[in-house]
Amino acid sequence: MKKIIFFTALLLLTVLSQCAYYNTFFYAKHYYKKANRETRKNLTGKLSNTEKTNYQKAIEKANRLIVLYPNSKYVDDALLMLGKSHYYRSEYPEARRRLNYLLTRFPNSEYIPEGRLWLAKVDIGQERFESAKKALADLLASKPDRKIQGQANFFLAKIYEQEEDFEKAIVSYKDAYAADVDEIKTDALFAIGADYDSLGAYDLASEYFLKAMKSSSDFDIRTEAQYRYAVSLRKMGGVDEAIRIFETLQADERNNRRIPNYRLQIAEALISKNDIDGAIITFQDITEDFKKEKQSAEAFYSLGKLYEKHKNDYEKAVENYAKVKSRDRQSAFVDSAETRMRDIQRMMALQQVIRMAITGEEGEIVEVVNETETLALQDSSEMTQAYQQDNDLTWQDSTQQAFEQQFQDNNEMIDPNNSWGENNNQDDYEGRNNAYDLDDTMNQNRDENFENNQNFERPEIVENPELKAFKKEELDKNLLLLGELYLLRFSLLDSAANQYKLLIKEFPESRYTPQAHYNLCHVYRELNQREKSDSCYRELIEKYPASPYANDVREIMNLPMRLTQEDSIQQLYQQAEQTLFDQSDPQFAFQKYKEIVEKYPESPLAPKAAYVLGWIAETHFDSLDLAYVLYDSLAARYPESKQARNALKKVRAVKAAHAEKNKKEVTASDSLTPPELIKKPVMHDSLGLDIDTLRNVTETLPKDSAGKDLSLKTVSSVHGTLPEIEPEDGMQTLQRCVTQMASANRFAINGLIQCEVLVDTTGCVIDIKVIQSPNPAAEEFLKQVIKQTVFKRKEEDQRSAQSWYSLIFPIEMGESTRR
Repeated sequence: MKKIIFFTALLLLTVLSQCAYYNTFFYAKHYYKKANRETRKNLTGKLSNTEKTNYQKAIEKANRLIVLYPNSKYVDDALLMLGKSHYYRSEYPEARRRLNYLLTRFPNSEYIPEGRLWLAKVDIGQERFESAKKALADLLASKPDRKIQGQANFFLAKIYEQEEDFEKAIVSYKDAYAADVDEIKTDALFAIGADYDSLGAYDLASEYFLKAMKSSSDFDIRTEAQYRYAVSLRKMGGVDEAIRIFETLQADERNNRRIPNYRLQIAEALISKNDIDGAIITFQDITEDFKKEKQSAEAFYSLGKLYEKHKNDYEKAVENYAKVKSRDRQSAFVDSAETRMRDIQRMMALQQVIRMAITGEEGEIVEVVNETETLALQDSSEMTQAYQQDNDLTWQDSTQQAFEQQFQDNNEMIDPNNSWGENNNQDDYEGRNNAYDLDDTMNQNRDENFENNQNFERPEIVENPELKAFKKEELDKNLLLLGELYLLRFSLLDSAANQYKLLIKEFPESRYTPQAHYNLCHVYRELNQREKSDSCYRELIEKYPASPYANDVREIMNLPMRLTQEDSIQQLYQQAEQTLFDQSDPQFAFQKYKEIVEKYPESPLAPKAAYVLGWIAETHFDSLDLAYVLYDSLAARYPESKQARNALKKVRAVKAAHAEKNKKEVTASDSLTPPELIKKPVMHDSLGLDIDTLRNVTETLPKDSAGKDLSLKTVSSVHGTLPEIEPEDGMQTLQRCVTQMASANRFAINGLIQCEVLVDTTGCVIDIKVIQSPNPAAEEFLKQVIKQTVFKRKEEDQRSAQSWYSLIFPIEMGESTRR
C-alpha cells in the first residue's frame, strides 16, 4: 500500500512539474505572439511601447523556464523565442548570444534552421551585411523547408535594398513570394512595389501595390496598400484617379490619423495639375489643422518651395522655410529648409549690397528674421521695381540698369560689336531648352487676387544675418557670388549671365574675372548656344592664358595643356621628393626645396618645403645647429602653418637643452646644443644657405669620445633630464614593429628615434612626445606604434600614478626593407 502511495505521489509530482514548466512556456509564447501581431501591423518601423512591453514579458517568462527547468523539452524553443524577442527590441548582442547557445547546445533541434535565419537577421540589424549574405546563402544551399526558404530570400532582398541594388532585391522578393509563406507574402508584394517605385517603374509599382491590397483582409494593411497604389498612380500621371482615392480614404473615419498624409498627397497631385493656388491652400490647411503633427513641417517646406519656384515670392518662401524647424526640429526637411532659406537671404543681401555699391546709396539695408524663427523679407516696392522691371524675363536684376546710370558713357552694358555678340535682346535666347525657361514662366500662374486675399500674419522684422558677410567695397567679388548663386542654386541662367558680363566689362583686371568669364561660357553651353560658348572659350584663353580655367578650356576644346605656376611648383616639389627619397641625393633635393621657398614663398607648398629643409639638415647633414636655424626661420615666416607648430617643438627642445647645459655646467661632450650659431640672432628674411656653408657648419659640431657628431644622438628633452625606459618585450621587438610598419606604409626611416613617454603604473602609454625622428612624415605613425607598447616601470617609480621617461632607439632599414 505504501508503495502505491509513493508511486502515486511521484507521478502526481511529475505531472504537476510538467504542468508548471508548460504553463511558464505557454505564457512566454502568449506574450510573444501578442507582441508580434502588433509588430506585423505596425508599418512605422519603430516598436510601440506596448510591443516592447510584451516582448519583455516573453523574455522574462522564457528565461524563467530555462533557469527553473533546464531539462525541459521546451528549452530549445524558448531559446529561439528569446533570440527573436531580443532582436525585435534591437538588443542584438543578447539575441546573438541566445541564438548561438541554441545552435551549439541543441545541434539536433528542429529549430536549428530558423535559428540560423535569425542569426542572419541579427547581422542585418548590426549592419554586417556581408556576413548576413553569406549566412543566408549557406542556409538556402542547405535546402531548408519552404517557410525558411521564403524568409531567407526575403531578408536577402533586404540586404540588396541596403546596397540599393533594387533589381536583385526584386528577384529575391519574388522568390520569397513564390515560397507561399502567409506571413511574408503581403510584405513581399509591398516591398516589390516599393523597389519598382525606387527604379521609377511606377506602372509596375502600382500593379504590386494593388496585389498587396487584394492579398490581405486586414484593414490597416489594405488601406496602406491602397494609399501606396494611389501615390504610384499620381507619379505615373493618373492624377484625377489618385485624388479620388485619397479623398475616399480621407472620408473613412477609421483613417483619421492618416488624414495629414492624404492631404499632402492631394496637394502634390494639384501641383502635377499645375493648380498651384489649390496646392497652396491645401498645404496651408494642413499647417492649421495639424499643428502638432510632423506633416505640418513638411507642408511648410512645400509651401516655401511653391512660393520660391512658382510664385517668385521670396519673402513668403523664407517665411515658410523658417517655420519648418519651429514645427518639428526632427523633421527630415529641416536641413533643406534652412539651406534654401539661407540661399535666399544671401541672394537678397547680395542684391542690396550690389545696388548700394553701384548707386552710391547710403543707409540701412532691408531686414529679415524674427526671434521666433518665423522669417519674412520686408515688403519693398522699391526693391520689387528694381529687380523685376523686364516683362520678358521675370527675374531681371537691377544691376544692369544701375550700371547704365553709373557709366553714362555707354548706352548699352554689353557692346553689340564684341566677340560674343551680346545685344541683350530676346532673340539671343531663342532655341533654348525648356529646362532653362524658368525665368520666362515664373509669372504664368501668378494670381494677384489670390495673394491679396490671404490674411497672413506679418512677423516682427530683424536684421538679415547674411548682410554681414558682404562688403560694398568688394563689388567685383559680390557680382561673382551673386552670379554663382543664380547659376548653381536658382538655375536663373540669364540673371547669372548678366552678373558675369557686368563683372567682365567693369572689372577686367579683377582676380575674379577669369572665373566669371569661365562661368559665362558654361552658361552659354547650358543654353545650347554653341557658337557663343566656343567664342567665349577662345577669348578666355587669349585674355587669361595662365589661369587654371584656361587649362580647363583647353581640355574641353582638345587643345595642348599649359603649365600654370602652381603646376610648376608642384612639379618642382615632386622632383625634390623623388631626388631625396628615391635617388637618395639630399644635397640636390635641398637645393630644390630651397628654390621653392625662395622663389614661391606664397605657395601652400612653401612651408612644407621649409620644414623638409630643416629635416634634411637634421638627419642627412647631421647638423642640428643648421636645422635649428631653418626650423626657427620656418616658424617665423609661416607661424600659422602646421609645419611651424612642429618646427617650434624642435626649436624649444634645443633651447631647453642649451639652458640645461648652462645651468648644470656640463662638459661639452655631454651637450648636444648647437654651438655658436644658436647664440646669434636668426635672420628670417632668407633661408639661403649653400652646400659649402653646410659642410663648414657640420665640421664645427662637437664630437664625442668616439669621434662621431653628437647631433646624431640628440637627447634634448621637453621635460628636462628623464630616466630611460624599455619595453616589456625588449627593445628589439619594438624596433622590429617600427621597421615592419614603416615598410608596410612605405616610410623611409633610418636613424635615431627619441621620444618622451608618459607611462602609468601598468606600463601603458598615456601620452607621447616625439623629440627626434629620422622622418618628420612618420611622427604620427611612430606615436601609434609606441602607444601600443607596454613598458617596464622601475619599482621605485610605482609611488606615482604616472611618470615621464626617455625612450631612445635607432632604426636601420636595409634597401630591400625600404622598397
